[in-house]
Amino acid sequence: RARHEARSRTDELHHETDLHVRALALKERTVDAMLDTAQIGMAVIDPHGRIQRANAAFADLAGAAPEALRTKLIDDVLVDAERPTPLRFTRLMQQATDDLVHQSMRLRNGDGRVTPSLVTLSVLRDEAGRAVSAVCAVHDLSENLRRRQVEQVLGNVMELSRGDSRPAALGSNDLGTSEQHLLC
Repeated sequence: RARHEARSRTDELHHETDLHVRALALKERTVDAMLDTAQIGMAVIDPHGRIQRANAAFADLAGAAPEALRTKLIDDVLVDAERPTPLRFTRLMQQATDDLVHQSMRLRNGDGRVTPSLVTLSVLRDEAGRAVSAVCAVHDLSENLRRRQVEQVLGNVMELSRGDSRPAALGSNDLGTSEQHLLC
């Protein structure tokens, strides 16, 4: 009888383990699908600042393939061009509370390209409150800046075409090109 109960309990435990493994696999596939379909750069970072996974948009911002980013320090991949500080992202992650952390930055990738970005960081903690990983979202703001600049130039052209005697001043934008060049 004891063997039968032990075998029965063992079968129950195997079944529970199988259910947990399937649930975990489904969660992993869900996370992968979310990362792959996100329109912004997303990466999962370990508590030491190493990239565990990155989506294609993040890889594009970083100037490398997602597989090549795995295990690299996020601070080596993306550098705050305005306030370069050693281990900036790692410290930001360690100091974060349970709230989302938002930072506007001009990020420089390994190729030297600088991208105005909004970085959002969410830290995941274990039961003891220790950071176990973080999700980093990087939104490329350069497209928004270009769109605003084009809208401003088009607005200036419309004012000039209506015969407005006070045309808005045309100047340089953050990207280093004259707004007149956007009309070409």
